[in-house]
Amino acid sequence: LLSGGVPKRTITTISGPIGLGKTCMAWQFMKKGLYADEKVLLMTAKDSPECLLQTAAELGYDLGWALDQSRLFIVDWRSVLPEGAFVADLVQAFFTRILVLIKENEIKRLVFDPLMPISTVGTSMELSFFYAIRDQLSERCPDLTTWVLLMEPFSDMMIGSLPFDSWISLAWKE
Repeated sequence: LLSGGVPKRTITTISGPIGLGKTCMAWQFMKKGLYADEKVLLMTAKDSPECLLQTAAELGYDLGWALDQSRLFIVDWRSVLPEGAFVADLVQAFFTRILVLIKENEIKRLVFDPLMPISTVGTSMELSFFYAIRDQLSERCPDLTTWVLLMEPFSDMMIGSLPFDSWISLAWKE
């Protein structure tokens, strides 16, 4: 499907409508990394880690072993949001937490699914996070391969204008 895959040490956006397979692609990406002895961090804002692992197992991605061996880390990043903080404070708190996890655990693959909780979506906040991913993660973690999963319609508005290395857009085909 990806004609050989996605290059390492890049930031890739995966976009498309709900239910098209972005998360399944991400689980495959994470699984391949785990089997290549890479540590993986999933930053989520949609379900608890337990629920995500159960769903993944039902789809054929039984990765509980990687969690038990401290090779897979799942963080619901809503837990790091300071109450009443301004966008700049949110971005800084978010990336401080991520950078610590990446460095302490020698993470090689990072997936945001989705980037932000639906309740906080706003164009200026989304753009702040996108640029922070590029500026903070790329510079401080040059060996990291990052996937950012985006749902429509936001992804449609931003296609081609985000500061990432590549963009994979999924669509329904009749």
